Amino acid sequence: MQRRLRTVASGLALTVFALVGTPGLAGAAPKAHAEPLETTDHYVVHTSEIPVIKGQVDHLYVQQTRLAEDKGASRGAVVIVHGATYPTETAFNLRYQDYSYTDFLARQGFDVYTMDMEGYGPSSRPWPMEDPCNLSASDQDLVGPVTPQPCGDPSYAKVLSTNQAEWSALDSVVDWVRARDGVDKVNLVGWSMGGMRTGGYASSHPDKVNRLVLFAPAYAPTSPDSPPAEQPDGAPYTVSNHDQFLTRWNAEVDPAQCPGQVDPGAQEQMWQQNLAADPVAATWGVGFIRRPMSVNTGWNQAAAARVSAPTLLIAGDLDRTVPPESVYQLYNDLGSREKLYLQVHCGSHFALNESQYRMLQQVTANWLQQQPIAGQHTGVVQSTQLAGGR
Repeated sequence: MQRRLRTVASGLALTVFALVGTPGLAGAAPKAHAEPLETTDHYVVHTSEIPVIKGQVDHLYVQQTRLAEDKGASRGAVVIVHGATYPTETAFNLRYQDYSYTDFLARQGFDVYTMDMEGYGPSSRPWPMEDPCNLSASDQDLVGPVTPQPCGDPSYAKVLSTNQAEWSALDSVVDWVRARDGVDKVNLVGWSMGGMRTGGYASSHPDKVNRLVLFAPAYAPTSPDSPPAEQPDGAPYTVSNHDQFLTRWNAEVDPAQCPGQVDPGAQEQMWQQNLAADPVAATWGVGFIRRPMSVNTGWNQAAAARVSAPTLLIAGDLDRTVPPESVYQLYNDLGSREKLYLQVHCGSHFALNESQYRMLQQVTANWLQQQPIAGQHTGVVQSTQLAGGR
């Protein structure tokens, strides 16, 4: 059984305004013997640093999951951050069988928070993302006629966000969690671009970060330290549909060498949760999700060298989006004294929701509890060395 409360957070004040049933679409319910969880939706007030809306007050969606019954002291707060395309809940709280990372970590005794950056999921979306005429010409052709007349000039024609704006948003959530839970530091988990978001944040806020887990983390070792004075010209956001989602994922699936690598039911459930998180674009054409475009600067070798938090890096050997070589370079560049690189055999960029998800859930929990992985706290580990790894 899982309860879900929807709340609004203004600073530290919380107002409960609805009680709804168990979240999810078509996924299987938790096992009867599993400990009950309580899931609460919050909206954290944030002053935006996105250039076109700088200074505007926005709301960042944060979902909290924890044990429904008090089991004593928490193992700590975990803040999970999504990648470039999909919101956090669809990746880490997949409502299919027992795939949910948030549920697993909550049942290990952690207080788990998933957050969406501005422009994703239920978080505030900057106004340029509401206008289909701000899409690129190719995206407009893909979406089809969603406006009453052909598009003229876009209302905004620059790349929307920056890493620095997203680090500011993450800081608002981290400070809110620290105050709410009464802790000095939080654990951070990020996937793909979420690795850039959490890793870059840890490099400049070592006093607020306990431990890091980075799944297929994006890394730009030679990028400039700061964004340009003016945002580059370009579309402020882009869109993806079901076919693009599957094509991207399945391009990294090897059925011959890795039978059973992915469950099509898990893929379909993730897509349906994506659509539910973007009810506006879900009505466009065949159904789309939106995501902002960003200038990626500041997560380079100098920033990586400043990271001091113990860090677990996870790379799939079939990942073409963030190749394992890039993750291994980040491993070498990190300043952390305690760092471990785990390579997942038969794992794609979406390995966290593939057949080895249980192994990766357990590895994540072990690392956050300061337990060794295959007997190691530092070094290189292959998934074949672990129970549940291929």
